[in-house]
Amino acid sequence: MATSTLVPSTTVRFRLAQADQLGVFRFQSTSWDLAETVMDVQQELAASDGPSLCKLSLQLVRFSTRNGTAMAFRKPALTVLRTTDEQD
Repeated sequence: MATSTLVPSTTVRFRLAQADQLGVFRFQSTSWDLAETVMDVQQELAASDGPSLCKLSLQLVRFSTRNGTAMAFRKPALTVLRTTDEQD
């Protein structure tokens, strides 16, 4: 019997703050880090009274393996900068 590995699938829909007229964009990720933080972000956004300003970024992570090989990857991060309630 084959075993399957569960992989998160997170989709973030957003508009660019400085170019709202471009419409809605979609970012999809299988990152566990993003999946673990998205619930907190959703709760914070649900508590606001309208559009909010968030930051979606790709953070560089560097590390060395036990044998000294340098490795690097980018992980997505989503943070709420300002909610509608705070914009006044």
